[in-house]
Amino acid sequence: NAGTRSSNLVMALFDCEKNTKATELCVAAGIRAYPTIMYVGSGEYHDTDLITSGVLGKDKSAGPLGATTLRRTVKFQGNWQYGDQILDWVRIMGGLSSWHSVVDSGPLRGLRDGLFRFVTGGKY
Repeated sequence: NAGTRSSNLVMALFDCEKNTKATELCVAAGIRAYPTIMYVGSGEYHDTDLITSGVLGKDKSAGPLGATTLRRTVKFQGNWQYGDQILDWVRIMGGLSSWHSVVDSGPLRGLRDGLFRFVTGGKY
């Protein structure tokens, strides 16, 4: 269903070895293995925490493929040979992306900011 108008998802294949520009883009994105499946959403994804990244380093703390270097992206860390895993992951990332749209740039932002100011006494 992905790639159809009803799915609201865009899928793309990218050849990292096509030319030097493509290789530079893949290096900048932190792609080290093929295939690499990435999700681009409407907000920041934090695929590691401060303690784990401090102990293991950011490259290893987010799983075997490491954390992504691009904003608004997260790498799939499961087994790409199991399509159900990928589909579940895409659904979860889509839900997080939608939630981020509503909370950070949508109608709930004012409510969130007001509550945060109230709780912190206006310090932040």
